[in-house]
Amino acid sequence: MLRHYFAALMLLGASVPAWSAGDREDYDIDKNGLIEIYDLEDLNEIRNDLTGRTLYGHSAGCPDEGCFGVELMADLDFDTNGDGVIDAGDTYWNDGKGWEPIGPSREDPFRSFFEGNGYVVRNFYLNRSRESYLGLFGYTTDAVIRRIGITGSLTYVRGGSFAGILAGMIFRTKIEAVFTTGYITGQII
Repeated sequence: MLRHYFAALMLLGASVPAWSAGDREDYDIDKNGLIEIYDLEDLNEIRNDLTGRTLYGHSAGCPDEGCFGVELMADLDFDTNGDGVIDAGDTYWNDGKGWEPIGPSREDPFRSFFEGNGYVVRNFYLNRSRESYLGLFGYTTDAVIRRIGITGSLTYVRGGSFAGILAGMIFRTKIEAVFTTGYITGQII
């Protein structure tokens, strides 16, 4: 009987990816050309390869022709300590500025495929009133963003010009089956 439990544990262990940042054996477990994003740390790492070809500088498990984007594999919540407020106790507080947008400018845009798989990002927070191109993505071009929701009672974006919840500026980008709810304020700077 013990042998059966051991075999079952081995099978389960073989199907679960290594979770530590940059230390996965396989970044595209389902072999669809999209690197899996499991947590906010992974989401944050997208900014280091805006083409979706690597995560943490790695692409192990991607097809021979390479990966071409990323996909969410879980709901994410910016209220990382679960106390019902976004403050210094949360991971992406950044001295009150909140999230730093992925693809922050026209010169450095997000230009890849982002599959949300129907997952939801909750309590997104960004407070950068003197900056432009603000949202989960700052500036996108030649991209696809689909099947994601961004919502939650704490969702708040305050920015300068070109502020939004999903993105500050969308250029030659296909947006499909996306919804957002929250509070946005901006100003022309």
